[in-house]
Amino acid sequence: MSTHESVSQQPVRLAQETGPDVRKLQTILRRIWPTGSDKGIAPQRALILLPMLTVLILAVLWITILERLRVEKDAALNDARVAARTEASALKTHTLKTIHDVDEIALLIKFGYESSPTTFDIRKYQAYGLVTADTALQVTIVDAEGRVIVSTIPFSGEVDLSDREHFRVHRERADVGLFLSHPVIGRISRQTSIQATRRIDRPDGSFGGVVVVSENPAWLTDGFYTNAALGEPRDAYATHPRCQERVPLDIRNDKLQLPGILMDTASSPALIRPTSEDDWQILKTVFLAALLDSPTAFGLSYATAAAFSEQQWRECASGQTQPQYLVAMVRGQAVGLIGDAMSRSREYNLIAMWVHSQYRGLGVAGRLVNAIQARAIERGQRRVVLRVSPDNTRAVGLYRRHGFQLLPEREALANQPGIIVQKMEWKRAG
Repeated sequence: MSTHESVSQQPVRLAQETGPDVRKLQTILRRIWPTGSDKGIAPQRALILLPMLTVLILAVLWITILERLRVEKDAALNDARVAARTEASALKTHTLKTIHDVDEIALLIKFGYESSPTTFDIRKYQAYGLVTADTALQVTIVDAEGRVIVSTIPFSGEVDLSDREHFRVHRERADVGLFLSHPVIGRISRQTSIQATRRIDRPDGSFGGVVVVSENPAWLTDGFYTNAALGEPRDAYATHPRCQERVPLDIRNDKLQLPGILMDTASSPALIRPTSEDDWQILKTVFLAALLDSPTAFGLSYATAAAFSEQQWRECASGQTQPQYLVAMVRGQAVGLIGDAMSRSREYNLIAMWVHSQYRGLGVAGRLVNAIQARAIERGQRRVVLRVSPDNTRAVGLYRRHGFQLLPEREALANQPGIIVQKMEWKRAG
């Protein structure tokens, strides 16, 4: 072989000597280092391949960008849905809590008036801080004919509300619980307000009038909307077709419908009333149920209570001896119990507090506590005390919400020395 042979001839010799693998290498080398006739073809191929490669790169880039945008859009929409559900759930909870609070005022006034209509004095409730301008724009009692007989706002002459929807609905139907009206112009306050109403029953069950708690329409959303988080409060308003005033949007769920709603008694129980001798079987049933549910909470064993005679239960229910009991009734069944008694040290005691598990969290317990507070006021008592296990955080929280404060006084239960209870007290304002 001559030493002057060209390099381009060497791959041919190698291909002949080595076989198909070398021919593949030869093809690759020719594409990289074109020789002879190939030199004119390479630039033409490059002119075609470069635009195609550019288009391919741009296509891959755009596909990547579009996919990324789709992923970010889906994530943003999902975040918005989660935020909207959270906000709606919070507003629902806030609204129901707000309605529950105003219903407690209506039930407190209803209980006080039904207990003693001839001596009822709403000024006591105002003086003791149970009804204030912070909790209600106005509280009114309307008699069976629709005439205003009591109001927290002074008025003169006869004020007739017999044409109002929130009066007629209770007069025509005995099964209506809490009713919320459309916004109306108050005939005493002269302000636009929503009327939260409860029926007043006479001792024979007949219609005796209506308790009216008037609230500003913004009351439903006050404390929920903030400028920083949700924008101006006007965002939650719409024009109601029956009123030119701007009123809160309808909020609808299983038991709630605004404005002009009927609160179902299942979600807004209950009738709170003292027991009488004829209620001895009701008291026995609810008391024994309470002992089965909370054996250590009443200072009395289930076996001891179950052994009481009919006469003993009649005496307990009669209200003629201490303690005196009140029951929470829903559709003729007792679902809650509470009692009061004066101790030897002349302390007015709240005792025997219990609510059936299916009715906890629905406001029954709060109404029972309010009933004892109202009885204390009617009897001229300045404070109410109770004893509760500090480990029972749910009960402690309930009593705190109703104005009770823990005192640094602890003691063991007489029948359960291993259980320590702590005293709490409520003092009326003034």
